[in-house]
Amino acid sequence: MIYLFLACEDKNTEEVEDPNFDTPDWTDETHGKKANPNYHVVFPSNKVNRMDVIFRSGGFIGIFEGMAEDDVIRIISHPTSMFETDGDLVELGMGFPHPRSYGSFPRILSKYVRDKEVLTLEEAIHKMTLLPALWIGQSDRGLIRKGAIADMTVFDFETIQDKATYNDPHHFSTGILHVFVGGVAVLNNNKITGKRPGRFIERSRN
Repeated sequence: MIYLFLACEDKNTEEVEDPNFDTPDWTDETHGKKANPNYHVVFPSNKVNRMDVIFRSGGFIGIFEGMAEDDVIRIISHPTSMFETDGDLVELGMGFPHPRSYGSFPRILSKYVRDKEVLTLEEAIHKMTLLPALWIGQSDRGLIRKGAIADMTVFDFETIQDKATYNDPHHFSTGILHVFVGGVAVLNNNKITGKRPGRFIERSRN
């Protein structure tokens, strides 16, 4: 399996002929060789042939950056926007997943709330919890009240920070103290408890 990373923000991708992109730095080493040291990576000059070689070797996982920061800020600031992540369920230390698998929400809280002050803490929490819960028709989730399902995360606002990177993605975020799913502690004092009370939630809103 080849792990291909392409950063194309503010670049004319038509000018990119060789895999020497900005994120991460590709010299003679590639993530493909790190994942499988016995495989000799060949990149033909023709882009189509290049991708065909990768595909025939077993496929690839691509991470493509194409968003401008101004657009991100404009979108997350909109009152009806909400947060979610489509990060993979990954096994710790296996492969090269996108960093969002480990740090999507801590990144929002640290970068766009605490550091850049794009959103207030209350706005960000609302976009992470009640707003998406209501969107899928789950009125008993996403808020703290008597009788509601106790899905809660306790974090330190001053220290919460995503730590996963493209080159080194397998890092848990800091500043998260406790996590409760349905009232059951799955993280207690920053320690995984081994409990798995989560369940599939069906969309009940048409």
